[in-house]
Amino acid sequence: MNIELRTMKNEDYDMVYALWKESEGLKLNAEDSRECVIHFLERNPGLSFVALDLGKLVGAALCGHDGRHGYIHNLAVKKTHRKQG
Repeated sequence: MNIELRTMKNEDYDMVYALWKESEGLKLNAEDSRECVIHFLERNPGLSFVALDLGKLVGAALCGHDGRHGYIHNLAVKKTHRKQG
């Protein structure tokens, strides 16, 4: 595996949303729409990340803060890449 971690960009939304949809136990709602997620990323710059294996999305963490506490809102890893350390 050749995992690259980088900050999540607005352009990543479609890939990230597809990963969220295939991830069991992750409940999606209206706040996970493209518009809401892009707004969230703008309010919380540099806090959300994607993981890529040879350029293909294998993980994503949507993270932010309320000014005092930090939160991981959505965290997903493709089944093929789980338990890899």
